[in-house]
Amino acid sequence: MTKTFTLIHRTYGGLRKPFVFWLLLIDVIFILTTGILGIQALRQPGFETPVLLDISRDESIGEFFNFLKWAVVIGVMFMAYQARGHAMFLSLSIVFLLILADDSLQLHEYIGAVLSRAFPENRELYQTLFELVAFAGLGIICLILILIPWRRTPRDVKTLLAPMALLFVGLVFCGVGLDMVHGFAPRQSLISGILLIGEDGGELVFTSLLAAYAAGNVWDSYSPQEMANTGYRTS
Repeated sequence: MTKTFTLIHRTYGGLRKPFVFWLLLIDVIFILTTGILGIQALRQPGFETPVLLDISRDESIGEFFNFLKWAVVIGVMFMAYQARGHAMFLSLSIVFLLILADDSLQLHEYIGAVLSRAFPENRELYQTLFELVAFAGLGIICLILILIPWRRTPRDVKTLLAPMALLFVGLVFCGVGLDMVHGFAPRQSLISGILLIGEDGGELVFTSLLAAYAAGNVWDSYSPQEMANTGYRTS
């Protein structure tokens, strides 16, 4: 338990401020907007939340904002790899790039939709299950990419990246766990709306925290200026 609290404290200390507060403020605005419009949709039959303001829609402003945050994380990981040459940073940049590709192209949703056509009598159920299987396959690929350089990664680098692992677990809980539960919830219901906010809103928040940690602790440790100060070559 003590180690967990220590990790949480280190995670908070590594977030770049006030960058993280601005990111979270924007997230809260997106979440509240979706929530208010969702309540309006429940009260007024026929009302539809504008696509750009609905964080559950892939074409929304919130979703594109998330893409930018992933780009920050990927860029910092690749910069850290160029600075020190540790393969773990390169692997993580590829892992996060795969996650961005899945998120932006809706790969696991597409696979689930295609495979579920073979079960028309329970298509929604099988689509949820196949999406979970596809996401698990992506998870296995990402895990392999992380395990390959793990043994050769210095202890200080593992310590630096540990908070990102904690934040990523939170992201997976929202994006996969709540997504799966949401798939079984009655449509156009209050519980469905709450799960949607937890799922997509949680993804926004945890992606912001990942971007803020990468822009804070990782960037501060491996920026060109820091490399010059510590005597490491940056080119």
